[in-house]
Amino acid sequence: MKRKLAALAVCLCVLLCGCDSLSLNSTNLMHPPKLSGEEQEIYAALTAVTGQNVRLRYPAEGKYRTAIVKYDLDDDSQKEAVVFYQGTDTASLVRINILEQSEDGWVSVQDVSTGQSQLQGVNIARVFEAGVPALLVSVRDSTTPETSTLLAYQYRDGRLENRMEQAYVAYTTGVLSQDGVPELFLICAGQDGTFTLECFRSRNFTLINYRSARLASMTYTGIQLGGMGDGRQALFIDGRMDGGMATQVVYEQDGSLVNPLYAQDNLSLAWRAREITCMESDDGTQILIPTLTALPGYEGYKPEEQLFLTSWNSYGESGLSVQKTQLVSTYLGVSVDIPERWMGTVSAKYLYDTNEVKFFYYDGDLKNDGQEYLRVRLFTKNDGQPEESYTPLFSKGLLEYRMLVSGSTDDPLALSGGEAKSLVHPYNQSY
Repeated sequence: MKRKLAALAVCLCVLLCGCDSLSLNSTNLMHPPKLSGEEQEIYAALTAVTGQNVRLRYPAEGKYRTAIVKYDLDDDSQKEAVVFYQGTDTASLVRINILEQSEDGWVSVQDVSTGQSQLQGVNIARVFEAGVPALLVSVRDSTTPETSTLLAYQYRDGRLENRMEQAYVAYTTGVLSQDGVPELFLICAGQDGTFTLECFRSRNFTLINYRSARLASMTYTGIQLGGMGDGRQALFIDGRMDGGMATQVVYEQDGSLVNPLYAQDNLSLAWRAREITCMESDDGTQILIPTLTALPGYEGYKPEEQLFLTSWNSYGESGLSVQKTQLVSTYLGVSVDIPERWMGTVSAKYLYDTNEVKFFYYDGDLKNDGQEYLRVRLFTKNDGQPEESYTPLFSKGLLEYRMLVSGSTDDPLALSGGEAKSLVHPYNQSY
């Protein structure tokens, strides 16, 4: 049993989360990714000036997970190549080499040091005036891996210029204010254990600290910009605290940043006992905050033994407003929408031997689970041919999801095959 669960956990980690959750840093790869033809030309141009004793560095975070990024950094309609590399000696620092195309091929035009020994992430965002792109590079030192530094570069006139250097915990970019000016938002830790949200704007192509907001003390895991229930933009900030996870919402009001969930009493409204992050709504217009309630029959169980329903809430001036309710199974990698008619009357339980979850009528005793309505089952390649009684839902790599619908047609709680299929979705944690 334990072996089966362990094998399933490994499959889910690799296949559901995808390569975004894996570090592609060449220090922990047996063999770095093979370079394409053009990338080989760029690498040859790099080693022509650095020598052969270099190693390419692959970011573990951010939009760009490759050691060679091609992008038009100076908006001259011709892409530059940005190469992240490091010397082969243990004391070497991560460096950035900029190459441009000429009639004779790729030519190195500048080489700069990041000042740190580990490359963490790479993004490109148009946060400078007139939409000029910024190269955002996250680095850290191997001796203090808990501290990250964000470097913001502008490339112009053939030179890469450092426009900001700031220690941070998490960051994002985007437009929060009604004036439409893009900003860079960083969660920063103070020496006294406090946290703030620092907002940077470009002034003469230098990113300066424009305004800030106080944040609660927690272990921050992510920040994303998106819509509130009333249509305004806000920053949704997730972090671990008190054995679970909570969300703060920061938005602009009368020209200042406000964080109404900063107070402990308010923060408890957006706290949940599981590490489930905020997610974007189906139509992409809002960021939804998860809250948890115990499924019928699990109210008196210990938190680690409970099964929860996850309510996805929009946030506005009136607080949280439920948009939909699901059973989110990080164990199986699925989420199941809960019909309104099931609320308070249908419960669920896991059948670990067969890797499935079943939904049944709750009569006050979880042992009486004979009146079933839906099973969602995960089949792996080790299970052989899936049972024909289960209807296919979707697949993910070597994993196949199927369902079994039960219940008589005159039972108001029963589902049709079409309705049941529309309720089950793949689930992947946001960040």
